[in-house]
Amino acid sequence: MPVYVPRRRVPVKVRAVERHEVGKRRKYLRRKSWGFKKTRLEVVENGLGFRVREHVAELCKHGSPVVVDWGCGNGTATATLAKTNPKARVIGFSKDSYRKWFSFLHGTKRTNPNTNLRFIHAEAADFARYFKNGTIDLMYSSLGLTHLKNLNQYLQPLIIKLKVGGLIVTDVSTLDEHYYDLFRKATKENKGEETIHTIIGNRPYDYAQTTYTYSFPNYEIKLYTARNSTIQIKRTK
Repeated sequence: MPVYVPRRRVPVKVRAVERHEVGKRRKYLRRKSWGFKKTRLEVVENGLGFRVREHVAELCKHGSPVVVDWGCGNGTATATLAKTNPKARVIGFSKDSYRKWFSFLHGTKRTNPNTNLRFIHAEAADFARYFKNGTIDLMYSSLGLTHLKNLNQYLQPLIIKLKVGGLIVTDVSTLDEHYYDLFRKATKENKGEETIHTIIGNRPYDYAQTTYTYSFPNYEIKLYTARNSTIQIKRTK
């Protein structure tokens, strides 16, 4: 299983010269980096609207669950989850590698190594080959899967990788109409059912959350539309 490989790190240009008029002083601008590479677990949970730690803690009562953080970045949230749930097998997946992975895996002078933590450094298309069918209890992604252009086609083959009752939880930038059209079409083809449920509330802000549930013979898809749009896929058989 590949982990940290220094030579595959993506170089970042940190300085750029701003265009200026003749005779004026040059200005150097520092390029803004992608700040979500080191997102804390609390931010991930709030973005997904899903309590990852509580769900994993409940799974740990019945065994040693396999939890995957798809698009883990430098592994800050992944390592926190592994530390708070030592019985869980937590795996971070990313197409880029980070030096921080080494300290999370092997520890530092101030921290102990995480023996239940692993990182996979590979392309998105190679994800499925690292897991056998029926082995994943929970796969979550915050600002990771949402960047894939073919998200619907990408998630379908991963459902079989889940255990019965396993979940895939991911946020999406916008729930465009093509999501509904694709799921409704699949629902008709598989003789499934569509259920729509709306909840209106005003705490801590005014909102209307609508849940679209698509039931299939072997799995169930839920689309949550509120302040943040989220997709949950649960394997039922």
